[in-house]
Amino acid sequence: MTGSVSTGTAPPGRPKNFQFARRLCYTGWCLQKFPALKDPGEASQGAPAGAGKYRAQAGSTGDFSDLIPMGYYSEKLAGVRLKKCYDIAPPRIRRYLEAEIRYLLSLISPEDTVLELGCGYGRVAFRLAQKANRVVGIDNAAENIELAIALKGPVANCEFLEMDAVAMEFGDGRFDLTVCIQNGICAFGVDRELLVREAVRVTRPGGRAIFSSYSGLVWDDRLKWFELQARDGLLGEIDREKTGDGVIVCGDGFRAGAMGENEFAQLCGRLGYEHAIAVVDDSSVMCVLTVPAG
Repeated sequence: MTGSVSTGTAPPGRPKNFQFARRLCYTGWCLQKFPALKDPGEASQGAPAGAGKYRAQAGSTGDFSDLIPMGYYSEKLAGVRLKKCYDIAPPRIRRYLEAEIRYLLSLISPEDTVLELGCGYGRVAFRLAQKANRVVGIDNAAENIELAIALKGPVANCEFLEMDAVAMEFGDGRFDLTVCIQNGICAFGVDRELLVREAVRVTRPGGRAIFSSYSGLVWDDRLKWFELQARDGLLGEIDREKTGDGVIVCGDGFRAGAMGENEFAQLCGRLGYEHAIAVVDDSSVMCVLTVPAG
């Protein structure tokens, strides 16, 4: 999942900025390989100054009472640990995860260039690459990017970059479709308005930016899934007193809520974006924004 860019911890014998240097090298390689993603001197024009510093803090534009602490995923739940969360998902949650992917696939055309925010180890990106012309996945956790690259194998049209979703290094309008699903809008621990604006910035006029969150109809199954994660030591113990009303709280600081149809409508209204809501599989609330021209 994304948040601020993580520099990681350098392996023994390597300088402390090793991970950051590797990220810069790999990002440069990908943008060189796919120059349409970025024009020289253009990538930073649309991103707000200091965008990477925005998090759930006083003075932010939205309600952040249900946000995961910044850095939780990159520091505690990345790479093989994140993958295990999905490996142990119960049947109903597996159906929900599959339904989200199938919905995205129904919107993708073979010529599309797709960006996934919070790509993790590539679970969604690999599937989207089966239909899209090109898929780029970004995540703030170096472990996730390393695992995604390792699992990618011969898939040539799928690339992964360590990058901050609220301060992306891409030029304006570089993608046909930008997606942030599986409750990323709540899980990232960032200013939601800033996240949506940045997603819209890198999406071409007439393209779409898609965000999703959990439907309240799947609450019992969602809670069961997180109980399994806590059982296996992937998360802290569930705090029963604080968990409820769509919010899951763990003793290690993990806290994640959800956004319903009304919350998405209010967010898009504040930003002035046209949107449509689709409830998929009675488990996922999909908010589809059409990027305005000009």
